[in-house]
Amino acid sequence: MSRLARENVAYRPFEERDFDAVAGLYQTLWCAGLDERVAARAGQLAAATYLSASSLGLVGCVGEDVLGVVLARDGFGRRAPRWEGRRKELLAEAEGLGLARELVSALAIDRSEFSLAADYSRRGGRFSQAQMTLLAVSPEAHGLGMGSGLFDRMSSLIARAGAPSFFLTTDDECDWGYYEHRGLSRISSHEVVADADGNVIRVYLYGRDLT
Repeated sequence: MSRLARENVAYRPFEERDFDAVAGLYQTLWCAGLDERVAARAGQLAAATYLSASSLGLVGCVGEDVLGVVLARDGFGRRAPRWEGRRKELLAEAEGLGLARELVSALAIDRSEFSLAADYSRRGGRFSQAQMTLLAVSPEAHGLGMGSGLFDRMSSLIARAGAPSFFLTTDDECDWGYYEHRGLSRISSHEVVADADGNVIRVYLYGRDLT
């Protein structure tokens, strides 16, 4: 990408109006191959779930288009009631449409990662003071440096909130090598069930000191 294109990237705090864009990002990146109705609702449910577990949010934009997002929580136990309510509404709607089983399968990896993150936080691990809950960038933004821009800005926000370190979860469907390149250390590796068919995938916890 040209230098001019990189200069067109802007970053700002997440706003409620960005929800559909974040849901669309998740759908594009992690719901390929699903039935269209299931994929759209999986994106919405995932977005509401990650937002409900986060207290900090930034988006990366080119013009009016949101092409990237990073979410984090800066203290265990802090949640966003607005998005927890939306998550429950989406689950109820899915049950009413007979899509609950498909959504449970579609988000199996996410549930496993949330469970591992909660367990690590409860145990008070070395990096457990904060968590980067989601980092997602549209393929349209590749080459713009948006992923690094979001990651660095959120790392700074977490540090300013007073956390000396943070951790995150990732898996074999993501570029976990990127986090090693950015200086994170692997904390642990876990094999989890990925879908209703019993397929398995490896999930990883990574941590980074901010001091």
